[in-house]
Amino acid sequence: MKAKFCLGCLLLCVAMASAGQPSTQTVRLTPRWKKGEKLRYEMHKSRQRLQEGKKPLGYSGRTDVDLEVLEATANGFLISWTYGESRLDDPTLAEEPMLRAIAEIVKGRPILLELDSDASLMGVRNWQELRNTYMQALELVLSEMSKAKEDPATIALLRTQLRSMLATRQQIEILGTMEAGIFFLVPGMEFEGAEPIEVETEIANPFGGSPFPAIERFVLDAVDTKLGVAKIKRIRTAEPDAATRRLGKIVGDMAGKMGKAPGPGDKMPKVLLFEDAGEFFVDLATGWIESLKHTRTVKMEGGSQVDLISFARKRP
Repeated sequence: MKAKFCLGCLLLCVAMASAGQPSTQTVRLTPRWKKGEKLRYEMHKSRQRLQEGKKPLGYSGRTDVDLEVLEATANGFLISWTYGESRLDDPTLAEEPMLRAIAEIVKGRPILLELDSDASLMGVRNWQELRNTYMQALELVLSEMSKAKEDPATIALLRTQLRSMLATRQQIEILGTMEAGIFFLVPGMEFEGAEPIEVETEIANPFGGSPFPAIERFVLDAVDTKLGVAKIKRIRTAEPDAATRRLGKIVGDMAGKMGKAPGPGDKMPKVLLFEDAGEFFVDLATGWIESLKHTRTVKMEGGSQVDLISFARKRP
């Protein structure tokens, strides 16, 4: 099955590249979703971190994600979003007991996503259950630190800090919809030909506090009428100086809450680039995502980090 859906995504991309033409008409990616619909996607995530003078770090893994439309009305949708088995590509990491245990805590627990009629994410209905799930994962990590004989005072301070990140509904919804927020970005949008949609926006701060100001741009790159698929490109760039200030404040606040005074070497490196970029293939008849690829690139003085996430629809 895996080879089948991967080949299908490859053929879709090739077809769009060769046959897709820039549209001169109005194209609306209307979500025509029906109660009881069930879909499965393979989600691939990876992270690559480079730092001067240090060995590159990274990971990659795959997880099946099941979607089910629980409610579909004129006002919007309720979507069940459920993670399946996680498969890390590095066999050493895949055997790490703590990682396996955390994956088991999250697996099979649906996140109930509330969306409006244009498929914009409005919230998480069962956010309190989701908070309990995150608390279980947090206590597991801290328990493993205790078994490793870490300083009890440090563990206690870390527990306080991390619990503060799970204190409000807004924080839980930000953390719980990081992947879903990308998945539902473009369904419901409307394009007037190749005219881009550009807006001033923000990048949510998962630590709480002020978000990162940014400029976001969507473009209808191509429409293949034979396949019935539209290709959308998205780019969002945060203002580097503002990102530097925000990240510096986060680091300083966390150090302060853990009782550590900033030292001369604790100055936040300057952010050179903070950018999200994505390509989305959308079924015009239904508004469902066929596949997408999205990256977040953060370049700073002395290093960089690239986070990739992709979704590919799986069919029987």
